Parts: sequence; C-alpha cells; structure tokens
Amino acid sequence: MDYYSLNFLYFAIISIPILSLTRNTGKYFKFSIAILSTIFISFWSVYSAILVWCNSIFIYAIARSIFKNPKMAYLGIALQILIFLGFKSFFNVPTGYLTGMDQKIYFIGLGYYTLLNISFIFDLKAKRVELFSFVDYICYIVYFPKFLLGPIEKFDEFCKKISNPSVSIFWQKAIYLILLGVFKHFIISSRLLDFYSDMSGIFSTGQPIPIYLTSAVMSFFALYCDFSSYIDIGRGLSLLVGINLEQNFNLPYFAKNPMEFWQRWHMSLSRFMRDYLYYPALLKTKNIYFSILFTFIVVGIWHGFSWYLMVWAFCWFLFQSIYVYLASKTNIKLPTFLSIIITFFVNALIGLNTYHVIFLKKEVLNLTFNLPPVSGLLYQNYSMLYACLVTMIVIEYLETKIKSNWFYYNAIIFLIFLINALVVTKSYFFYYLKV
Repeated sequence: MDYYSLNFLYFAIISIPILSLTRNTGKYFKFSIAILSTIFISFWSVYSAILVWCNSIFIYAIARSIFKNPKMAYLGIALQILIFLGFKSFFNVPTGYLTGMDQKIYFIGLGYYTLLNISFIFDLKAKRVELFSFVDYICYIVYFPKFLLGPIEKFDEFCKKISNPSVSIFWQKAIYLILLGVFKHFIISSRLLDFYSDMSGIFSTGQPIPIYLTSAVMSFFALYCDFSSYIDIGRGLSLLVGINLEQNFNLPYFAKNPMEFWQRWHMSLSRFMRDYLYYPALLKTKNIYFSILFTFIVVGIWHGFSWYLMVWAFCWFLFQSIYVYLASKTNIKLPTFLSIIITFFVNALIGLNTYHVIFLKKEVLNLTFNLPPVSGLLYQNYSMLYACLVTMIVIEYLETKIKSNWFYYNAIIFLIFLINALVVTKSYFFYYLKV
C-alpha cells in the first residue's frame, strides 16, 4: 500500500481518527498501532506481515533472555543478520528500497527492521533499555508511518513517545509535512522522469561535461526528493496522532564537508552507523581510517549485493578520509560557499556513478564543453523543474529559520496552490528504482 495510492488514502482516513481517539488510553493506543500497522503491511504483502511477526516473536524471546544472560545478545544479533542476509540473497530483495516484485518473494521493510532490532539488542545489552512488554516492542517494529523508510528510532525514545503521546496536535506542521512530501514526489520527481527520458535520447552516445554535471545534480535531487517525501509524509501522519518522529533530513545539499553531510542526510541511519559500526570499530582498532572504511562497506552491503555499492563505499571512504586528514594536519579553511559546492558535487558524482547505475542506467561522459543546439531546448523545456527545485530548497530553508504557525499556515496555502497548478501523474520514484 504505497503512500500515494487511493488504498492508503482510505487507510489513513480510517486509521488516523482511530489512533487520535485512543492516544490517551495507554494500552489500547498501542494495540491500535499494532493492529493497524499489521493491516498496512499486509496490504503490501501478507508474507511480509507474517515474517515481521515471526521475526519479532523470535527476537523478543531472545531479548527477554538477555536480562539473565547478556551473551545472548550476540546470538540475537548474529541470527538477525543471518535472517537479513538469507532473505536478501536468496530472494534477491533490495531491502533498503521499495520494489514491485512478486509479493510471494517480497518482504517490505526487511532492511529497516533489521537495523531496528540490532539497535534494540545493542541498547538492551548496554542496559539502556529497561523492562518492556511485547506490545511496546511490536509497536516499535511495525509502526506504519516509519515502517517503509524510517526514521530508525531508538527503542527507549520511541516507547516514551507512544506511552505519552502529545496532548496538543501540531496539525499545522503535520499538514505542511504531508503537502511538502506530495510536492516533492508528484511535482519534482515526475518531471525528473521526463528529464532523464529526453536526455537519454539526445545524448545517447555521451554527455558533454555541463550535461554530465547536470545529470549528477538531478540524480542527487531525484533520490533526495523521493526518499525524503516518504519521510515527510510519515512524520506528518505521525504528528496527527501526537507522535513526533525524529527528523531524518536537514538540508543535506548545504553540507560544508563529508562529515557534515552525514549529519544532515538520513540522520537516523548516520547515527546507527556512528553508534553501532564506527565507534565499536574505532574502539577495537584505534584506527580512524579503518573504522571509516568498515562502516561504509557494511552500509553498502546493507543496501545491496553489488560491486557498484562497494565502489560507493570506497569512494566515500576516500572522500571522508581525505577530509579527516586535511582537517587534522592542515589549517586550510575554504570559503563556506566553495566548501558547499565541492561537497555537493563530489557527493553527486559518486552517486551518479554508483547507485544511479544500479537503479537507472550508466551515464557516459564525453570530455567536451561543446553543446549541440538541441541541448538549449533541454534546459529551456525543464525550466519549471529547476524553479520547483529552487522553491523546495527555499521552503525547507525558511522552515529552519521560521518555526512558527505563521510560516506553516502560509506554506500550506502556497503548497496547495503549487500542487493544484503543477501536479502530473507520473512517478519518478518507481521508475528510478526499476519497478
């Protein structure tokens, strides 16, 4: 049940009022979350729902035993990783992303609740988690606004949110987030689909440098808009029932260095990388560069079994390591604007030559600045796309500076106007992920 389907609209119309009415009832609120979220997963695939519950019962049993025998944590983590790798390799499921493969071999959300369980077991072993019930745990795993693409919340933080949901509903911000997600998906991503179709036809034998750089920029925003749109809508729906899910993106296109980029991009995954991969590796090896390489290799494997993702991991290792070395050994300080440009384009070019190849196609570079006359029409025909991208950036930037109901009221009106005027029916997200 995709967020942009009529089925989900009907589901939201029914489920949000139920959760709102029960949010102050304690256990009934949690029961409602568990039941409605299971229904949501079942609409994607009954097999997914069965797997989630069986896996959860199994991990819960191990988790309870950790209180008596902390070494059971290693067994739980090892078995969860084996389950993840087994389903991922045997069924060839790209678990970090949505796909439209046959539902019999399609396990939605597997990558994300694997990370949730690993985080949960680690925190349990470290005694950062107190006694808990199965209902708390299953809500943590299946809560539908975050089940598809995150954020990857910590267990203790999420339990506090569902145990004491906000009495006040920040509906202005909730509606704003939902509309912003719709704007990113339908207005921007749909035009990116047309952009790539036209560009592939015009430059089938190779892209001049300006076009190649444009492809890199658009590839970055394609992934950002599609990914963050789901997060925005999930956070908005969650706010309507009094649960404030953590922010997962914070203007990543304004990052001034690779380290800051990962503090702004998929922030919950970055925290997972730091707490459960980077810090333990650094503690064991005392080698910062090995720890960086290990972290990115594991994240690459989590996204899929592909040499391109290993190239992605190695490129990010080089980029991050060069920055760490220069920051520690030199006093070089670039102007902020130049730092942002370098960070953005290095990141975009890494993406264009790795995950872009996996999910769409390989872009061929033609080492020339000469543009054929028809390329002018390519830029001219998509002036609306560029305007929409700038509009999105301005809106997201203003939100960080003007956190008030006044901003949300005006943003809601403006987004409704834009969506009504510009909406088209094509979806870049599923095209981009080869569904």
